[in-house]
Amino acid sequence: MNLYIDLIEEGEKRHGGLIPLVFVVKSIGVAIPLVILLFIAHLLITLSLNQTQLKHTEELISAKTPQITHSAEIEKQKKTYGDMLAQLNGWKNMRMNWNHHLAILQETVPLEVQLTDLQLTRTLKFTNNTPVATYSIAIRGKTGGGTPEANLTRFRLNMQKETGPTNYIDEVNVPEGAFIEDTSPGAHPMDRLFELNCRYQPRAFR
Repeated sequence: MNLYIDLIEEGEKRHGGLIPLVFVVKSIGVAIPLVILLFIAHLLITLSLNQTQLKHTEELISAKTPQITHSAEIEKQKKTYGDMLAQLNGWKNMRMNWNHHLAILQETVPLEVQLTDLQLTRTLKFTNNTPVATYSIAIRGKTGGGTPEANLTRFRLNMQKETGPTNYIDEVNVPEGAFIEDTSPGAHPMDRLFELNCRYQPRAFR
């Protein structure tokens, strides 16, 4: 004879069929709040990390502010110095190297010509709001010998043909009535006084 004793209570028995509706409802009731809590926790953690990162970024910006300000001042000074340098270069382009040109002028004077006076003038005009300088030299002197007029002509042509001034001189001429007899004491009958005007090409500020 076989004896069988069932020790499982009725409420503890598992059914092999469908999951009871009560169990499903209870599971959903637990899962939804848990998901919400996890989502809220994720948001709080993300917010905390973002606030930490924002604070760190603000600290970096605050630490870099003096450097940024200093860099801005340096750039401002750099621009100021650049403008000053451009101004200086502009005026430099307008000036003439008279030491060089007067040395060349000395080499163009024929032996029969003697210079007695040299006057330099500068005329400043504006073209399209740009200053333009024009230089000119008024030369006075005297010459003699058998062909005083030819001596002066040779002097004028020497100035125009000399390699140095060619790129600078615009015109060399003798004003009307500026080639006259020298009547000073001790002068010879063929001695002449003259005036020679030399105008240089305009030099613009650039």
